[in-house]
Amino acid sequence: MSRRRFEVCPYCTTPCNEGMIPLRTMSSTRSTDKLWLVGAPATQELPSSVLPNREEVLCVLQYHAKLNPRDLAFSVRQTALNVQHQYSKANIPTIDPCDILKKVRRLHEEYNGLKK
Repeated sequence: MSRRRFEVCPYCTTPCNEGMIPLRTMSSTRSTDKLWLVGAPATQELPSSVLPNREEVLCVLQYHAKLNPRDLAFSVRQTALNVQHQYSKANIPTIDPCDILKKVRRLHEEYNGLKK
């Protein structure tokens, strides 16, 4: 059981339980929103001017997975739709949407395997 330390109460200038102001901890110098191994934050959309690479697809997938942590299938589906949309904007033919889903899911499994 950890004991909480309190600052001096601003109301009576003594350490007391009335003010209940917990001590602040030092902030981390490392950003917590960056994905491990990728080094970029999770983003909602793919870059619009270029075709996405694996890292950018992974960042979008992790963004959707963070929004819906219990529904990985939805996150994979949203990410696959984003990738397919990027390729259709560039007028590049794509593989079957089921295969895109499989590749995005495989990318997620590969990333999680590396984290372990």
